[in-house]
Amino acid sequence: MLIQHLLTERIFRHIFDNPDFTRRNIIAVEIEKVINALTSKSFSRNHFLEEVDYFYLALEEAAKTIKEYSEKQHFLNTVYEKFFQGFAVKIDRYQVKVDKRSDIENDPNRLDDEQYIVRLIGQIITVSLETVDIVNNLPSLD
Repeated sequence: MLIQHLLTERIFRHIFDNPDFTRRNIIAVEIEKVINALTSKSFSRNHFLEEVDYFYLALEEAAKTIKEYSEKQHFLNTVYEKFFQGFAVKIDRYQVKVDKRSDIENDPNRLDDEQYIVRLIGQIITVSLETVDIVNNLPSLD
């Protein structure tokens, strides 16, 4: 939920033109407290999201033409469903798992590369956006 918030907070602020989003949503307030605690030590929110900035810019540019609130909601629902469905499946593969029969631990994380998951998220975003673009440009079957 923390990563999900980190990735969507900017989208909500920009598309709905609501800079107070994280102060007005009860769940966002609590998640922001956790993020603030992390960033006060060594974690950089901007550095974490740097590699996926092009994703935000593309969404913000696409959303500039949307004026109606309900259309903005539909736009965000579509982005959210397309992105997070693929994201959740991919991230699940990177959970540390222990085989029940053998007790062997499988840890697919890359401890030697701290930015690996960020690049992975960027790749998922790229594939998701390109897939939506391809599907939207398919010829009609009529």
